[in-house]
Amino acid sequence: MIDNSPTPYDKSVQTIMMRKRNHRPSGSTPFPLSRRQWLGATAAAAGAAVLPWSSVRGEAMASVPATQPDRAATVHNVIFMVSDGMSMGVLSLAEMRRQMDGGSPTHWGQMLRDAGTEQGMYDTSSANSLVTDSAAAASAWASGRRVNNATLNILPSGEKRTPIGRLVRQSGRRLGLVSTTTITHATPAGFAAMVTHRDQEPTIAAQYLDEVGVDVLLGGGSKFFRPEGRDDRRDLLGDYRKAGYAVVQSAGELDAWRPGSGGSGGSGGSEGGKLLGLFADSHVPFELDRRADVDVRTAVPTLARMTQRAIDALATGPKGFFLLVEGGRVDHAAHNNDAAAIIEEQLAFDDAIGVALAFARDRDDTLVVVTTDHGNSNPGLLGMGAEYLDSTNLFRQLRQVRRSFEWITQQIAARGNHANTITQIVAQATGMSLREPEAAALAASLNSQPVPELQQQHRTFVGLLGQMIANRTGVAFNGTAHTSDWAPLSAIGPRQEQFAGVHRNVDVFTCLTTILALPVRA
Repeated sequence: MIDNSPTPYDKSVQTIMMRKRNHRPSGSTPFPLSRRQWLGATAAAAGAAVLPWSSVRGEAMASVPATQPDRAATVHNVIFMVSDGMSMGVLSLAEMRRQMDGGSPTHWGQMLRDAGTEQGMYDTSSANSLVTDSAAAASAWASGRRVNNATLNILPSGEKRTPIGRLVRQSGRRLGLVSTTTITHATPAGFAAMVTHRDQEPTIAAQYLDEVGVDVLLGGGSKFFRPEGRDDRRDLLGDYRKAGYAVVQSAGELDAWRPGSGGSGGSGGSEGGKLLGLFADSHVPFELDRRADVDVRTAVPTLARMTQRAIDALATGPKGFFLLVEGGRVDHAAHNNDAAAIIEEQLAFDDAIGVALAFARDRDDTLVVVTTDHGNSNPGLLGMGAEYLDSTNLFRQLRQVRRSFEWITQQIAARGNHANTITQIVAQATGMSLREPEAAALAASLNSQPVPELQQQHRTFVGLLGQMIANRTGVAFNGTAHTSDWAPLSAIGPRQEQFAGVHRNVDVFTCLTTILALPVRA
């Protein structure tokens, strides 16, 4: 018998949509206008607030704070969620995996199906390439201008662009950044920092405190906050404590934290829920590896848990908040051609979407936006066997994988890169046996020996291993790098219609600043 009872997602969305219907302002329309309708309407009503999606070539239109409150519901809070490097194939794989395991559909999958959720697409180009990196992608969202790859909110001319996180803080709202990467990585940094290169992570860590005053920071990258990891030898952790932040460094400490309570090591009170949580020296471990090691599982919180605690902290502010949540290691798994890891990272990100929707369900002033910054390597399940009848069973093989490719490479570095050792480690991690020529090719790649491969990106160890696992699971990647795909975007909550249609990445900035009535220089 099919269970048609409402899922937690259904209840969240039903509540949000009921609030939207009950609070729809007079004169508003339930569906976004077409471009032709919009042009006609604005021509007849000069002086009305600018709609956010811009047709201006080269940059977004300057946002205009809403001056007609009867035309749109008030947005008090924005939760902006990014599955970094997620191609549409990843979303499909996660959905198939969830259904294969007998679970309910993914939250994002339900958002895509739901007529009450707004859907959009946008191109992802940077200023100097059709294929963006995460720094330029985040800068486009955060500043409304395209910058060169690897740059954060600084134009090719050298002009600095104030990112939206700083505008949020200037408006009196609170600001939070959450990521499974280093918290100073390109995507979270793009919303608050201004540097000439994304690798300036020690500088970014200092800017968060000295120039922005980010209220909540949760992720990895503790090395950039300690004196031994900084050229200036600054004790940034100590400075955050002096500024009133609670500093937590384990899942247990994060759970025990309360607004106004102390952090680890007697850090003192956190004023108004100011929180710095660092759970890894570098990036947070892949979800596969976190679950496989009880010590890591105890020490490192899930992305969903970090999201919940960030909301707990930010919701203490009277003027609302902006929260960025990044599933950053989806991108890393894609670069590694690691099918099992990318599915688990996407599902962990989806759990965080559930947290955001649950919060929005109880309010009528919170907008939830879910998107990605670019594609990466474009994985997908191939048709395998006669009439593709082997695909389903091969896809099931991914359920037995217990460790990431990152763990495999770490083990090989520690135990030796001989063919026999590689075979043992891969079997331990994936439950799959390599053939002798495969193990020999992997060993050759690690020893910098030439490996015949027509697709040059797949000449690397992870590129080769990814193809070998693809032969056993059906999930293959088309490279090991970012792609130029359009990115999907789903939005639910007040003013969600602002995101409908196909547009440019910089227009997201205009949407957000207009919705939040943030003053922006033309």
